Parts: sequence; C-alpha cells; structure tokens
Amino acid sequence: MDDETEDGRDSKRRREEKDEPQRHDILWFSDGNVVLATDKYLFKVYKGLLSMHSSVFRDMFELPNVGRSSAGDIDDGSAQEMYEGVPLITLAGDKGEDVVHLLRALYDHRYYSCHSKDTPLETILALLLLSAKYDFKDLMTNVVKQISRQFPTSLKKMDSIIDDDEPIFCEDQNDVGWPLLQAAHKCGVDALLPILYFFCSNMDMDVILEEANSISPECLRTLHKGRDESIFMFSKLISDLPEHLKGDIGKSKCLDDRLCANKARYFELSLLNTPYFFHTRGRDVVKDRLANACKNCCSSVAKAIEKRREEIWAKIPSFFGYSDWEGTRASSNGVENS
Repeated sequence: MDDETEDGRDSKRRREEKDEPQRHDILWFSDGNVVLATDKYLFKVYKGLLSMHSSVFRDMFELPNVGRSSAGDIDDGSAQEMYEGVPLITLAGDKGEDVVHLLRALYDHRYYSCHSKDTPLETILALLLLSAKYDFKDLMTNVVKQISRQFPTSLKKMDSIIDDDEPIFCEDQNDVGWPLLQAAHKCGVDALLPILYFFCSNMDMDVILEEANSISPECLRTLHKGRDESIFMFSKLISDLPEHLKGDIGKSKCLDDRLCANKARYFELSLLNTPYFFHTRGRDVVKDRLANACKNCCSSVAKAIEKRREEIWAKIPSFFGYSDWEGTRASSNGVENS
C-alpha cells in the first residue's frame, strides 16, 4: 500500500470522526483528479475543466506543491494535503450549497440556463458571488445578463416588469432587490449597481431600515444619498404638473372645441408625493388625477408626463454616483468582453 493511499484513508477517517464534510452524491466523479472541500461537502472533480474556465483555479493548480504529498517522516508544512490519492483543496469561506450551484452549472448544462426566468434566487446569488471570486468569466457574463433582463436600464421595460408584478427569480419583487444589491456591491458589478440601488431606494423607509443590516455601510450611504436626490426630482415632477397642464393640452387635437385647456384640473396630487417613481406613469396620473379633459387631451398630457419621466430616468445613475445608463450598458459589455 503506497503512502498516498494511506494518507488518503487517514484523512478520510479523521474527517468522519470529526463529522466533517462528506462526499456530494452527484459531484463526486470516480475518475476526478482533485477534491474540493467546503463546510458541508467534498467534491471530486476535474482540474482541467476548472482551469479552462477559471483563471483562479488555473493559477492554484499550477502552484508547485499542488498534487505533491509529503513523504517519509518529515513534514515542512509545504506538502499538499491529499484525499484518497488526489489533491485536496479547501475552499475557505464558501458554503457547500453555493459551490453545488457553481459546479453543477459548470458540469451539467441542463442545470442552469441564463435565459430562464425561473432560476431560484439562491442559485443566482451563488453563481454571481463565486463566478466573481474565482473568475469564471463566461459564467459571470451569463449571470449578469440574466439579472439585467429582470432589472433593465430601459424605463419602458422596467415599468412593464413592475406592472406585471410577477416573481423575479422565484421571489416576490420586494424581496429580491436587497440580496442582489448586496451581492453586486460585494462583487463590484457596476453593470448592475445603478438599477439595483434605484430599485431598493424606491421603497418605504421602514423597509430600508429593516434591510439596513444586510448591506455594507458604504452601500447604505450611497443608497440614501441617491434616494434623497430621486425623491426631490419625483416631487418636482408632481408639483410642476399644474404649471405644465395648459401647455401639455395645447399640443393635442382637443375634442371639446379646445375648452379642455380651461376646464381640466388635477386633484389630490399630494397623494403622488411618495418615493415610488413607478406610480408616476403618465397614463395612471391622467386616469386617477386629471379631471375635465377629453380623450385626446388626456393622451397628450400622458405623453408629456412620460417625456419628463424619461428625462428623470436618464439622470438616475448619477444620483448613485454613476455616469449614465449608457455607461452601465458599457460596463455590462465590458463584463462580456473581459
């Protein structure tokens, strides 16, 4: 019996006695040539595939001591720990379940599709965090694209997602933004941060205070600053509506002998002074807050409001310290081309 086999059996025995990580049922390939250890699982996989997709693993496997076990009675601390004859790599700080998502996405193409709307949030978060940590560039690109489809930089598309009120990554919309913001901030994904900052800031202060401990102080400061600037612009949009009303109606083909310009009135606009930018859609404001205007004039006013919303939307990234949406899209392309 050779030294490596004996070392491997001793290592396995010690782990079982200490109730340490156990073999994963699926991600344990008998012909694998490296074992990855986490808090919960051991994964026997292939160095070549990991090296092909991850520069971090490639550099790790190129270290001179990886794959070399200690021999004889001398142990200088530099020898690679072995498990049943193959190198054992401990993934410090990584949760076993998160690594399951990463490895299954890598080894089983049926497990993860970036085009799916039904990928669970926990899978998305694991793939985002670990693809960034270990530099899985292709996987990172796919995850960023997938999140961007649910949080687009187009106001029209974002309005549509809010209107549909469908779950995002199998979670209620109100619950998905905060963990995504935390993960994107930790990974430094500028392509996602402006829209996620805005999405989370567009909530009641009570919700923000409840979630404050889930994000870093720096992230929270950026969110509060951007929220204050956003609310100022939203309030100005609403307070200026009466002043713009005659001009907005004047652009229409009035069906009431152009009397709408004198008759039309807004009412209870104070109810719209909230942090909720998505409640200021032109069609909704006209429907719920404009009286004594014909169909054509209502349509004209709604379009004018939408134009002003677009102007505010274009400035939103700057509220959170970013240039503009075009820069955000460029960052997304940078992730793809890196």
